[in-house]
Amino acid sequence: MMFPLRNDVTIECDAPDPWKSNSTFCKIVRAVVFVVGVLFLLLLISAWSQSSSDESSQPSPSFQSSPTEAPPQQTTCTVEIDDKMKQEIKSWIQTEIQKNSKQCSASSSINPEQVRNLVKEEIKRQQKIQLKPDFASASAGGLVIKASPTWTDGYSYIYFLFIPIRSTAPPPSIALEPTRQAGDCWPMEGRKGNILIQLAARANIVGFTMEHIDPAMSLSGATSEAPNNFSVYGVEDPEMENKKHLFGIYTYDNKNDEESQYFRVQNINRKSYLYILLEISSNHGNDKYTCLYRFQVHGFIDRINHCM
Repeated sequence: MMFPLRNDVTIECDAPDPWKSNSTFCKIVRAVVFVVGVLFLLLLISAWSQSSSDESSQPSPSFQSSPTEAPPQQTTCTVEIDDKMKQEIKSWIQTEIQKNSKQCSASSSINPEQVRNLVKEEIKRQQKIQLKPDFASASAGGLVIKASPTWTDGYSYIYFLFIPIRSTAPPPSIALEPTRQAGDCWPMEGRKGNILIQLAARANIVGFTMEHIDPAMSLSGATSEAPNNFSVYGVEDPEMENKKHLFGIYTYDNKNDEESQYFRVQNINRKSYLYILLEISSNHGNDKYTCLYRFQVHGFIDRINHCM
């Protein structure tokens, strides 16, 4: 049999079957094929052994947790609360520094004991706030059903084929999220408007919390865009807003040292509600827009053994 190597060179084996030939070239070919086969077989065995060892090293599902371990959901929730508290405290400390920076001279010293007391007071305040469940929280499932027009004059637009399709102004849903940075608010057009919220669960309402930033954090040094007078209603059907219960009429004081202000229900109703209507009737002087930083709805779930 002839084995062509090039167009002008051939090698002839002694037998018709090259695998049975005793020529040097045929022996080399058989040896190479044998070595390659052995190496391939060894690779397969090694891969199979590695796969088996990986599977055996993983614990059985029945031994993944012990009775003394906390449930994964609870641990995650605790970490999230701690992170939020850290952000709140950090933002508060920055605000206090900005508020008092003008009163401090270059030679003045900071009393560590005063700093510790201030931090302790802020931690206690944040803990009290977190003890009240927020049924309007977006992270818990709160939704904005409808709202007044958003003020977009101070924001740019997203364009598609040179056509403006959407403003970069924050949506109304940002008012259901925790934030303390200047500008992270829903800019409602004008001095009055409303927002209809679907709660994360039907609840008996006991109070509300409205938040705004400290004037020291404002770029203009004022908070004329903060809500002033507002009313809160419980709505049974979002399609029939005339069937609503007035929880109370309130005033947000932008001169108060507390940026987060709590308001108790004035007109108690034993009914549970899934929808809450916030109506802002005035702000503190800004004719163009009203900024709603955060609005929380507090209450409890009646006759249902439910864990938020």
